[in-house]
Amino acid sequence: MTNGVVQVRNTSGWVQAAGAVAMACAMGCGAVELDAETGESESEMGVSQQALCSNAGGIDGILAGIAVATGKEVRRWKPETDFQWNATSGMLELTATGRARCTNQVCGNTQALLDLQKPAADNVVPLPGNITLDADLLRSRLKSNWEAQTLCLSQGRCAAEAHDLKFAYSHDAICGKAFVFDAIKEKSFLPVFDLWGLTNKLMFLGYPGNEIMAFWAMFGQVSVDPTYGLNTTETTTTGSCEAVCTKFSATDVSGKCCTCNGSTKKLARSAFSPSLYLCQ
Repeated sequence: MTNGVVQVRNTSGWVQAAGAVAMACAMGCGAVELDAETGESESEMGVSQQALCSNAGGIDGILAGIAVATGKEVRRWKPETDFQWNATSGMLELTATGRARCTNQVCGNTQALLDLQKPAADNVVPLPGNITLDADLLRSRLKSNWEAQTLCLSQGRCAAEAHDLKFAYSHDAICGKAFVFDAIKEKSFLPVFDLWGLTNKLMFLGYPGNEIMAFWAMFGQVSVDPTYGLNTTETTTTGSCEAVCTKFSATDVSGKCCTCNGSTKKLARSAFSPSLYLCQ
């Protein structure tokens, strides 16, 4: 499956599609591949939603969540300036430059998701699909992704157009909520070629291998689809309870009803981050 790109196959290989097929993917389908001769999609050939949203250790959904949080708070994807690897702590962190772009230099959502690297988060953070966070795996993936991003940048292969991101809206998608951003330079929307070029700055979060990220670009906008609850958005409820396993919130939601993996429980503030709440 090709990440985030709508394609059709002809005799010379895969080419990008346009029109109605591309619009369908913009609504959160991730990658859609159509055979030019049969018209069959990958989903019709046996690719299930469960497989698309596979999230071993909870890692891919969290990495996509960091992409969304960075887009909303830091308002761009420029990891070489806004992030750094701390060899002492063994964790990815924001730089002073990155924090300075956040309102009042507080990047609450981004920092909360980076806090999931802490050893105290290991095996205690519930996620959809009866998954519990593997914090060791998260740190390992971030480190290898960061090294790949750094190498790509040093070799001049990861250029991207200067841009600002402005959160536009969110909508239901296959694996959670898709977050849509306007991508702007000097008050103009970036053209589609430059929009796709922004993926060069998402390697540190697993692009292109991160299927859950489901990056797409169209009409001056880009979108990412993280695990539900990790980013600020409207709530999804089951009866009077929010259907969420782990929730980011800038306000105290301790004691509120939640449903996670079919069980009804209450949200409790995590021990490792003041703005992350666990359904337990």
